[in-house]
Amino acid sequence: MNRIFFKCSLFLSLILILGTAEPLKAQATDSVAKTGGFFKNWRAEVHFGAVLFHGDVSEDGVPYMRDWRLGYGLALEKQLGKYFGIRAHLMNGKVAGRSEALGYKFESNLLNASLQTTFSFSRLWQDDSYLNSYRTYATVGLGFINWKVNSVAINNSVSKPGDVPVTIPAGVAPSSKSELDGSMSVGLGLNYNVSDNVYLGIETSLHGTSTDKIDGTVKGSSAVKQDMYSYTSVGVGYMFDLKKSDKPQAQPTATGSAWNSLKTNNLNNELPEIIQGKVGQSNPSTVDVIAWVVPDEIEEGEEITLNIQIYKASIVGKGEIKVLLPENFYAPDQEIGPKIDFTSDDRNLTITLNELPEPFDFTLNVKIRSGKNPKGNYAIYILGRITDDQQQQYKLSSVVNFKQMAPVANR
Repeated sequence: MNRIFFKCSLFLSLILILGTAEPLKAQATDSVAKTGGFFKNWRAEVHFGAVLFHGDVSEDGVPYMRDWRLGYGLALEKQLGKYFGIRAHLMNGKVAGRSEALGYKFESNLLNASLQTTFSFSRLWQDDSYLNSYRTYATVGLGFINWKVNSVAINNSVSKPGDVPVTIPAGVAPSSKSELDGSMSVGLGLNYNVSDNVYLGIETSLHGTSTDKIDGTVKGSSAVKQDMYSYTSVGVGYMFDLKKSDKPQAQPTATGSAWNSLKTNNLNNELPEIIQGKVGQSNPSTVDVIAWVVPDEIEEGEEITLNIQIYKASIVGKGEIKVLLPENFYAPDQEIGPKIDFTSDDRNLTITLNELPEPFDFTLNVKIRSGKNPKGNYAIYILGRITDDQQQQYKLSSVVNFKQMAPVANR
């Protein structure tokens, strides 16, 4: 079983390593000339979970919880492209097991360090806009494991590591010095984004080793020729760039007092110079969006125009804008512009920019109709993301406030 596992893991490792060769080559040239390839799209994670032993001294199937042990560690990953990444993974913990047939139990300390390739297979069906809340991925890796065993007879106990009960079976190592051996792993994982930079993760992996002595015995009652263990963990991670790009970048929270002032003025239906096409005179340092409706007071059934002006500087790439309308509002089918796709699903609108226009700023005009709503103030929420030609992401958001008047018959 372990020999088959090693062969399959080695085969998968070669495939994934070859898959990362082209992204690595592209980034090698990119990172020399500019702050880009190597410095972008990193993620760091802390994780902890249950470690289960599979070997000569383990119960059939999943070990009882009495033999589960805690593991914890760190991971650092560099995303190399849409699909592939490379990750350094560290796990510290213990494994334990028992054999009624052999009459003893053991507990071993483990420290495993490995270099892994990741393949984000959810990208196979997710679009290129990266407006995705989750990632599913597979891992294959090679590394080293440092371990130390302590064995004891099932019916006896030891007062401290190194004590040897007289009833321990012959051929079983009561304890050992620290040993270093090779390891290979395969795994599956899921990341779910809870904010722009923070995500939660769950992962399970199977680790094979090049030794059969972690449980203190060699070729006991099991047909497993080398010891193995599984690690199922949860974690929290942070996505970041090592350096800021030389390109214009979006500010994740505040974009500057001048631009926020323009948003405030716009909500009061004052059209500042930016709305009249005077943006784009210089190379800006931020990416943002401003939106307004005309008119800002509407009647039931009236058509209004939602104007979304995107301030994207010299970025070349694509984008996607999500719009959430109030209850009983909808957008009819319409053409927004060249190389732009528009879809609507009840209150949810999606505007896909297959290719960003050349000007530093551009405006999208969307026709919207109001429905039966009581008199009051309403809001339209706009959320989007621009992805440049190097997969750098720039997030956009805005809120448009307006007033709907009561139907004529109710006045």
